[in-house]
Amino acid sequence: HPGDRKMLVASCLGRSKESGIIDDGLKQDRDVQQRRIKLLLLGTGDAGKSTFAKQLKVNYGGGFTDEEVKGYKGLILVRVMVCVHNIIKACRQFKIKSKARTYFDDLLVATTVTPELVPTILKLWEDKGIQQVFQKSDEFQIDSNFEYYMANLERFADPNSLPTPEDIIKVRQKTSGITETRFTVDEFEFSLVDVGGQRSERRKWLHCFEGVTALLYFVSLSEYNQTLSEDYRVNRLCESLELFEEVSGSQTFTNTNFFMFFNKHDIFKTKVAKFPLSELFDDYKGEDTVEDSVEFIMSQFKNRFKGSEDHYHVFITNSLDWNELGEAVTKIRERVSAIEYVI
Repeated sequence: HPGDRKMLVASCLGRSKESGIIDDGLKQDRDVQQRRIKLLLLGTGDAGKSTFAKQLKVNYGGGFTDEEVKGYKGLILVRVMVCVHNIIKACRQFKIKSKARTYFDDLLVATTVTPELVPTILKLWEDKGIQQVFQKSDEFQIDSNFEYYMANLERFADPNSLPTPEDIIKVRQKTSGITETRFTVDEFEFSLVDVGGQRSERRKWLHCFEGVTALLYFVSLSEYNQTLSEDYRVNRLCESLELFEEVSGSQTFTNTNFFMFFNKHDIFKTKVAKFPLSELFDDYKGEDTVEDSVEFIMSQFKNRFKGSEDHYHVFITNSLDWNELGEAVTKIRERVSAIEYVI
């Protein structure tokens, strides 16, 4: 019937128009999804991952809330005392004479820095024996920014003082569990998932693998002659290598871009002059220079990478230098935004 045909045509046209609207909506959704980038931050403990996440929060994520700043004040005071405990224990372990021994017992029972303890801690730090112990900091566990802590101790302990962004970035923060940092760069929405690097935390990583756009793997160059805090028999660099080989060999990351951050290059440059790689690694054949030493470490990771070469990208960084890290973030954004991801 002619009337029925008109109704049928009108119905088809209506569906066609509706279908076009749906297609446009799907395209918009796809465009939004492509601008959402999930980065998984991996590496062994104390490689600089959390420092990187804090740098991103300061520079792209709006900084820290008042509540977070207050929390970091407490963390800083606890970290200082942990370092004080470790340096006292190292002094006893190395049997180094110290005139500050009279303070040891009182400081070892304290769990955090108080204004009353500040003069005692500073006297401890000024002691020649303790300074001698600190020169052996590669042989025991102590924060790399301990000198910064001591230089600012009175300010940290002042009840009316709050930590600056620099203080927060520099304090050692052991990641427990999973933390997410969200930030925006050039209309791209980033989600940075940071998981604990200590052995006890790694079982939690599996929950973070879904929908990963790219993987950021942090290696501390300066840890080549140090051991794990969890197991003093295991070299930190060797542990990082084994973990990297396991992660890169996972089927989950077969087509994932790996961005390697060979971090703490500034500390490494100073250390390698005192402790050359040729004295530690039998297979090291290069000159005892910073360049050859970095190249050797990087080659160890490249040789163990299981993915395709065009998915492997390298940055050499100092985790406290935002210029370097900012450039790295820009290059990551350029790389991942050029590829269509299903997130």
